[in-house]
Order: sequence, then C-alpha cells, then structure tokens
Amino acid sequence: MKSKIKIIIISALFIVSGVLFGVLAHNGVKKPPLRFDGDIDETTDVIIIDDEDIKTLDDYTVKEVLGIALGKVTTCNAFEVTTSGTSNAITFGTTTTVKISNHRIVKDNEAFIECVSAGLISSGSQRFLSGGNAVLKKASKVNDDATAEFNNDNVEVVSDEEYKNRYGWLPYQMNGYIIRQETYLEDPTMTKNDDNTYTILVKLNPDSNAAFYYKREVVTNANATKEPVFKEIRFEIKIDENFVIKEVKTHERYDVTVNMFIDITSDTTTETVDTYNYNNVSFDETLYNYYKGKLLA
Repeated sequence: MKSKIKIIIISALFIVSGVLFGVLAHNGVKKPPLRFDGDIDETTDVIIIDDEDIKTLDDYTVKEVLGIALGKVTTCNAFEVTTSGTSNAITFGTTTTVKISNHRIVKDNEAFIECVSAGLISSGSQRFLSGGNAVLKKASKVNDDATAEFNNDNVEVVSDEEYKNRYGWLPYQMNGYIIRQETYLEDPTMTKNDDNTYTILVKLNPDSNAAFYYKREVVTNANATKEPVFKEIRFEIKIDENFVIKEVKTHERYDVTVNMFIDITSDTTTETVDTYNYNNVSFDETLYNYYKGKLLA
C-alpha cells in the first residue's frame, strides 16, 4: 500500500510540474533551451545513379543498396511521408506516453511539415521551407488524438541555416541521422519479403556521430536543457525492387533532460512508422498560399 501511495504522489507531482511548466513557458519564464552551433565533416553515404544505369539489387552490397535508396529520396522531385507512433518516457519510475502524428510533404525544393505530440506535455508545430528560408508556427491547441489547431497568426521566419541550427537537418532526405561506415553499430542486413519488397535492418552506434544533427531536433521539440544521450538507434527500411523507400520503422532510445523548476531526465523510447507516398503529391493550397505570403511579407 505504501509503495502505491508513493507512486501516486510522484505521478501527481510530475503532472503538477508539467502543468506549471506549461504555464511558465507560455509566459516566457523558463530556462533557455540548449543551443547548438557548428558542423562536422561526416555526412550520410548517398549513392546517386541514373535509373537507366542501376542494376539489380543482387548486384550491390547491402550498404550500396541502402545508399542508392537514400539517393533516390534526395533526388526525388516530390514525396510525402505520414508518421505515426509513440514516445514513452520513464521519469521517477513512472512511464508517460505521448502520441506522435507527423506529416511531411516535399515538392519542387519546397517542404511543409506538421508535427504533433499529444500527452502529458503536448506540442504542435508547422514549418514551411522555400527559397532558403523557413516559416515556423506553433499550434494554438493540441487535441488528445494527436491532431492540432493552428488558429493563431504568430509565426517566425528564419533562414535555412538557423533552421538547421534548431532542427539539425533539412527535410529533403530520409531523416536527420548520419548513416555511413563510421556510424554503423554493425553491418546492415537485407531480407526479402513475401510481397517482393525488401527490408534493410540498420543499427547505428549511439556513441558515434550518428545523431550529431538529429539531437538538435530532439532538443528543440522537447525544449531540452542538455544534450540528449542516445542509447539505441535502429531502422527497418522497406524498399521495392527499384530501390524506392516505401516504409521506415524507427526505434530510438535516449535520455532527454527538461527543466521543471529543476532539471529532470527521462529515459525515452520512441517508436515511429513512416509511410512514403510518391503519387499525386501536392500541398494544401490554402496553407501553401498562407506560408508563401509570410515569406514574402
């Protein structure tokens, strides 16, 4: 009975802290988030080959197949990614779950992103990138089903360089991780599925520079006060016989620290599924005109 009471008290304190943190953040009274600057020489190993020169999957190593698949994303004129998943954070022995629902559209060197997290501390944002600049907007309301409302007109316009300082990577690639020989935990493997697709299993070394840039996105989204410490990074990348990415399952585990009067560190595990679409990709016309207008204002 005492242990149950202790857990209830801790959970209640955590909830109250979260509510107060939200109030303080709304009024601008909070510890400044961690700031990242600087770059490294390491980049993802991408292989770009003209379609007519690509051979069959069997003619390449698994790393080469992955490099070609990543190259197809970066050179694709248009693609759309729908993301769903959860993030579980363990704090003081209590687990809290956040629902994740993201949407990314890339077309003609422009991009629109909507990210929504619904849970104990919810957040939502929209971002539009075009012509070397980005418009950032926060949600006015986040619903329990991981949908959000963006009724306010409070936007911020930043350069792509500042966007990368905050989020680590531009959205014209698969994700923000550095995938190369030096960041593998072990060699990737590939298996054939019953539907003539192939799944590439990728495990990255959390002690390498794999998350060097992606950490910035974690910090910005969580308003973290310390650099996250990664423990696990794993992907299951489904491609078709033409090296086209169809789905990416991501498993991440890291410690993230936020300030709720004091710094509190949570052991966080995030599981997401990205579903790719390449057909009839288009921006919402109303949103596109709205954000394009903000860039021209």
